[in-house]
Amino acid sequence: MNNYLEQYKSDGFVIINEGVIESQTLDSCMNQIPLLMNNIYETGIPPRKVHNLGQPDKVIKYDQVHRSSIPFYELIKCKNLKIRLQALVGSNSLKVLATQLIIKPPSNSEGANIGWHTDDSVWNYLQGEVFTIWVPLTNVNEKTGTLEYVQKSHKDTHSFSKDDVHLTNMQTRENCYSINQSKIVKCNILKGGFSIHHRNSVHGSRNNTTDSPRVAFAIHVMTENVKIVPGLDDFGLAQNINSEIHHPTIY
Repeated sequence: MNNYLEQYKSDGFVIINEGVIESQTLDSCMNQIPLLMNNIYETGIPPRKVHNLGQPDKVIKYDQVHRSSIPFYELIKCKNLKIRLQALVGSNSLKVLATQLIIKPPSNSEGANIGWHTDDSVWNYLQGEVFTIWVPLTNVNEKTGTLEYVQKSHKDTHSFSKDDVHLTNMQTRENCYSINQSKIVKCNILKGGFSIHHRNSVHGSRNNTTDSPRVAFAIHVMTENVKIVPGLDDFGLAQNINSEIHHPTIY
């Protein structure tokens, strides 16, 4: 586990390519997708926002899907994931800041990839330890349009804006931000594995060239060492910070 921690500190991300999360848990989440696509929410609470639903050549995103779907909430509470995170992160506590279900269709369209960005560009209202756990629900690789990281980019100063994630021409973004091709690492992750990345790590993903959608669940988390910056829009965080529906406790 110390090797994983050292890699995270050095590269800004770490890939846990092991069967940590049970297949049954992941399959239950996959089975929820047809319900979500038809606006059926088990809990009766809709996602905060749904992006691109009904547009087959664009990436579909569900914000805060864990409050709408019991299997996704249970994935957050997965015991094996909790144990791994406790050992790796070493904080006293870990809470969910936000979640995203990301469905990438098979498509060559520019709207079917995710531009280079950092998560920090949308977290200007937070100071401290915030990072992302990226959980694919099936095997992912270069052909499926898996997540890609720029190694050691968390140590650099970036000029990304919160809109860069929607600027989906990857080549244009690489030229604009002088992305070092030799430092790009593609996440080839088997079902049950996951990756973790720093809030300042540059990442994105290309088109899915297979015949099936690529589905991933992003869990944005925060430790006890987080402070909300006064005077900025915190999207209701301060109001709902103690709500286990909106911001579940992992440990």
